[in-house]
Amino acid sequence: MENLIGFFFFFLSGVLFGLFGAGGSLITIPILTFFFDLPFKISTTYSLIVVFLVSFFGVLRSKKNDFNNIKPIIFFGISSLIGVLFSRYIFFQIIPEQILFIIFIIFLFFSGILLVIKNNQRDYERNYVQNIRYNLNFIFLQGLFIGIFTGLLGVGGGFLIVPILILFQNFNIKQAATASIFLIFLNSCLAIIIDIFGNYFFISYRFLFTIILISILGFIIGKKTQNLINLKLAQKLFAFFLILISLILSFNIYIQG
Repeated sequence: MENLIGFFFFFLSGVLFGLFGAGGSLITIPILTFFFDLPFKISTTYSLIVVFLVSFFGVLRSKKNDFNNIKPIIFFGISSLIGVLFSRYIFFQIIPEQILFIIFIIFLFFSGILLVIKNNQRDYERNYVQNIRYNLNFIFLQGLFIGIFTGLLGVGGGFLIVPILILFQNFNIKQAATASIFLIFLNSCLAIIIDIFGNYFFISYRFLFTIILISILGFIIGKKTQNLINLKLAQKLFAFFLILISLILSFNIYIQG
């Protein structure tokens, strides 16, 4: 029964990915640790593979004109890859699993809080602003920050990429969602390569194949319903969902400790 619920949540993570270009990976690791009893570090590898393949599918479905103003996206991508390289290859190997899991829960909680605040303060449906001047140093720091979190926590980073592109680069929600899928694809690809060469790649291929299919199905449905629902309301509900998950995981750690 728990496995069936877990597979349903994988479907939900795919839907979130399709709707927002982000968010699905934030619940992937709690699903793997809570419903399938996998260790945190192994869960991050599964999460990265799922995120990589779903984002790759999303990139293939994207149209060329979806990538407006490619310069900041490329610069952001390069700096985030540097962050992934250092965090996954060095920090991820030396930081204890329990500490990483606690960091992830804190990250999950404040992600929900941040999403509620941004949802209330900004209109994500604004039009794209042309001829904006980009601060490349600031973009580099943003990408580096995203890459570090991707490598450490096994999340795609899309939840942070989307609001960063909207708030600081003046993308609208649809442009930011498309760009984030491309950036997530790059980051997760590098992290997986590091895992393979670091001999930290222990997975069940049958289980992996199942959750990938379920996630991609959810992604397709999420994409098809993107224009049919109130994205701001859905985003707010998702934010409260993240906060709830973080509190449940915290309570679970407290009980076990």
